[in-house]
Amino acid sequence: MNQTTSNSWISYSKISVAPALRLFCLPYAGGNAALFNSWPAALPKRVQVCAVELPGRRRRFGETAYSSMPPLAHDLAMVLEQYVDLPYAVFGISLGALIGFEVAHEMKKLGHPPIRLFVANCRAPHLPDQDPPAHALPDRDLLARIRDFGATPDAVIQHDELMKMMLPTIRADFKLAETYRYLPKRPFTFPITAFLGSEDPTLTFAHLKPWREHTRGPYRLEVLRGNHYLVDTGRDALLQAISAELNCYLHARSATGQI
Repeated sequence: MNQTTSNSWISYSKISVAPALRLFCLPYAGGNAALFNSWPAALPKRVQVCAVELPGRRRRFGETAYSSMPPLAHDLAMVLEQYVDLPYAVFGISLGALIGFEVAHEMKKLGHPPIRLFVANCRAPHLPDQDPPAHALPDRDLLARIRDFGATPDAVIQHDELMKMMLPTIRADFKLAETYRYLPKRPFTFPITAFLGSEDPTLTFAHLKPWREHTRGPYRLEVLRGNHYLVDTGRDALLQAISAELNCYLHARSATGQI
């Protein structure tokens, strides 16, 4: 993905036509903006992919990762407010979906809500997390939990120096997710689309169906083949589904002369 902004939070793609819509993308715990490098080529040509680079990774490695949701949601909303010259949607997977949900509420307070929220492999925000917390585990046990999730190659996990550098950020991400507490909010009016990986051992249909309660607008839940990390294992089907919904929005705006 081309770096075209000095803003350390956002990596966005150059596209050959004027963008009509932005898609802000948030990674799972331990992930970074590079997860979305291949997305611009697979989405509608007038959609600009804006991958969020959270502190504590890649070019922001020297910064302390957030371990509490309220300050992260507030600070990220302040960043996104700089991009409201165009309509935008938000995509988040796992922890990224919770972040996206809270940021969307912050943006709604500012008078600039997204046109749609996409969430993947994340329980509805008001459902309690039944999994035992991992963020305070000793390093060895935390590494074992990371290995069980299956997103990090063994070669990386076995690289002691690399993992020693990465663990503080991963631990902060786990704490961010595990200490999250939902506070009742007025439902959105824009659509929510949820995706569930059919081979995700940590979630079921019952975990994602209640996202319906968080919007008065349209809601859709789609099951795709893949595990917890749909951006990797179910990438093509996920991008096709997102593209279809964004294309509908763009065509509707074009028909009314808005683009």
